[in-house]
Amino acid sequence: METSTFIITTDNTGIKYHLWFYNYLAKISGKEIEGIIIGEKYCTCEKTELVYSEESDLKKQLFSIVPECNRVPIERIALTKMALDCGERYSNIYRPLYTSFFSNIHDINPLQDISPDYYVDPAIENLRDYNNYIRQLELILDELFDIFKVVSPHSRNMKVFGNAIRNVLILSCTEVDSLMKSVLYGNGYKVDRPNMNDYRQLIIPMKLFDYTLSFRYINEVGGKTPFGKWGTKENSNSPSWYKAYNHIKHDRINNFKEANLRNAIEATMGFATMLIATYGYRNDIWNEKIGRIIEVKKEPSWSLKDFYLPPVIGSEELYVNHPDICKGKTNKKS
Repeated sequence: METSTFIITTDNTGIKYHLWFYNYLAKISGKEIEGIIIGEKYCTCEKTELVYSEESDLKKQLFSIVPECNRVPIERIALTKMALDCGERYSNIYRPLYTSFFSNIHDINPLQDISPDYYVDPAIENLRDYNNYIRQLELILDELFDIFKVVSPHSRNMKVFGNAIRNVLILSCTEVDSLMKSVLYGNGYKVDRPNMNDYRQLIIPMKLFDYTLSFRYINEVGGKTPFGKWGTKENSNSPSWYKAYNHIKHDRINNFKEANLRNAIEATMGFATMLIATYGYRNDIWNEKIGRIIEVKKEPSWSLKDFYLPPVIGSEELYVNHPDICKGKTNKKS
């Protein structure tokens, strides 16, 4: 037997209703009732404990709780297992926030990915850290654009190398290290000195390979997907720009030519990608400081089951370990 906590709300029309509940997201389709069933953050909620042995039993209990369900055949109610409970979040991992906006979109399939055009980003987990990363990215971009004044970011110049370019590469990769460590440690993955073999744990949970960024107004550079096919069977090694960083860090003299413009640009975009995959980018700080320089050309699509649900009124957010990062350890932490 399983137990789920349902938080039920109805709107004033009596025709359309929203339903928040732990573990499951339900969808009803029909002529009179259509849409995602989910609550709004500032509604008055009633908690109801449901105990059930199988999905059909759960559906029957939904019928008894929400009278409007009686107007829809039970086979037209679809239940989708949610990844997290209301108010739960993975530490330092971005997911879109579920809002009441989605209850007004009738053609959404909970099992399919939702277009990023509809996304709302949750509140930033640690504003102080985020501001520090944003300032560091601003400084790196300033240095990179100073280099562009001397060396045009043309395809024929991508192998140009030098000390200023090396500094951009080193600084960007250092910030990538910092962000990746924060995700690993925040999700229960504890190693003394993590490396790219450890960082590969983040590829799927953060969908790093699905981000493509570009510089606004610098068409020569084009779109960059810094994590590309990293971690796939075809390319299980570190990204080329990160390998260059390691080579230069350990033997600058013999590997100095790897401190080239291509690697510096890729590393800068890698830093920006990790920042977005950690905190999102739909916020005033990003728009003011970085959004005028860097454009998100492509980002991951998420299905509704992966969205973060706002906490129940009166409750606080709870951070939990991502099971694919902590290797099965799912102990909750505040």
